[in-house]
Amino acid sequence: MNKEQLVRVKNYFENDYRERGKVKWNGFFLSDHTLQMKKHQQESVIDSTEMTLSTIIQLSQHAWANHHLVTVQSNSQNLDGQFLPPVTGLIEEMTNQTIQITGQILNWDEVLNIVER
Repeated sequence: MNKEQLVRVKNYFENDYRERGKVKWNGFFLSDHTLQMKKHQQESVIDSTEMTLSTIIQLSQHAWANHHLVTVQSNSQNLDGQFLPPVTGLIEEMTNQTIQITGQILNWDEVLNIVER
């Protein structure tokens, strides 16, 4: 390369070249990698703070009376030791032993925490 070409290349990289960042690397991710990234993203969303039963029932009653959406985290875990995904929806029914959210019935002792949306 002669000096003029080197100056042109240097000028191009200093002024015109736009790094595409992660976009150019997305094609190299394997499905296993994307699966692990989704799991990690899901785990970071789950709140594993345990609430008292009285607090859970109080929040549930308030959400039920006002027709608010809730997100309930169960304390059940899968075989890998990860919490099952939270259940989000309207409370359809509450009894002394269970709560039903969008068709899914949970025992009160399975509920780790609840968030009113």
